[in-house]
Formats: sequence, C-alpha cells, structure tokens
Amino acid sequence: MTPRTLRLAAALAAPLLALSSCSAQPTQPTPSAVASASGGSDVLERLGLADADAVTLVNTLDRSTDARPLDLKASVKANEVVLTDGAGERILPLPADKFYLSIAPYRETTHECFAHSLSGCQGEQVNKQVKLTITDQQGKKLVDKQTSTATNGFVGVWLPRDISGTVTATIDGRTGTVPFATTADSPTCLTTLQLR
Repeated sequence: MTPRTLRLAAALAAPLLALSSCSAQPTQPTPSAVASASGGSDVLERLGLADADAVTLVNTLDRSTDARPLDLKASVKANEVVLTDGAGERILPLPADKFYLSIAPYRETTHECFAHSLSGCQGEQVNKQVKLTITDQQGKKLVDKQTSTATNGFVGVWLPRDISGTVTATIDGRTGTVPFATTADSPTCLTTLQLR
C-alpha cells in the first residue's frame, strides 16, 4: 500500500476519532471495546487493508511516510494490535511466537511510552541510517543490521516472545544501549535509548 493510498483511505473513513498519541501506561481493553471488535471488521476495509493480518498491519502503519499523528488511532500492545476510526474498532491478535518492539533512539528529546502508537508516536531521529544490534541474555545476536528509522523516528523489529537482552543503536557515530524484554507485560515502545 502506498502512502497516498493510505492517506486516501484514512480520509474516506470520516468521521474520525481524536488523534492518537503514545500510551504511557498499559491498558486493558474494556468489555465494550472487546465486544465492538467483532463488529469493527470494516475498519480494515476502509483503510484498504481488508486482507491484512496483524503483522502486515503493524509493518504498514509503523513504516508509513505520512506525518504523525495519522488520521486514525492504532496501537500495538504485547499481544494485540488495536485499530480504531470514527466508525469502528478492530482488535487483531499478534502471533503467539512474535513480539513487536518499536525503538526510537534519541539525542536530546524523547517521550514516555509503553504501548507504541502506530499512528501518533513521533521520535526525534527521523529517516536516519542506524546500525541496530539486539542481543538476548545468552549473548546471541537476534538482530545485527544496518537499517533506517522511519518518518516517525522509530525502527520496529519482530522478536521472539519471553526473552530479555539489550538493544544497541548507532546513528551518526553516537551509540546507546538499553535493556529490553518481550514478556506479556513488557512495553512495545522503547524510547529510552539515548545516543551519546
């Protein structure tokens, strides 16, 4: 899906909810939200993502080149992704063996975040080349690649569940390292990695 198609689909989804921002605390879905999920399947259709699974949805929205906030509300939690527009809500379970971690390296400015908002979170290091290394607690490198942050200043990775370790990022010769975990109560939004 192109950024233009995403913008067009979002525009057609009016009226839209208030724009999303990063979530500082974990939240549990309310009973009404869970109930509305089954009736909110048209949210994906309105966005032109009717056949998208949770992984495709997360990847598409987090790498969107549209400026934040997007004209919808979408967040990724440890076990699910929640997508809402003014006409409905859709909750998609994440794969049982995958955990999505979105990382926003920074030098001077960051924000508190727990559940990564695919539509509202904005990091400092936009469209930057980054050397990313993620190592588990046994010292095994899970990620070791040159990549780039997106328009939202984040770089997202899919990791195995129920592990911990460290994330190291280098941008413009500055490096930072922070711990991470991928348990059911772990944050999906990592905004504490300061480049020094």
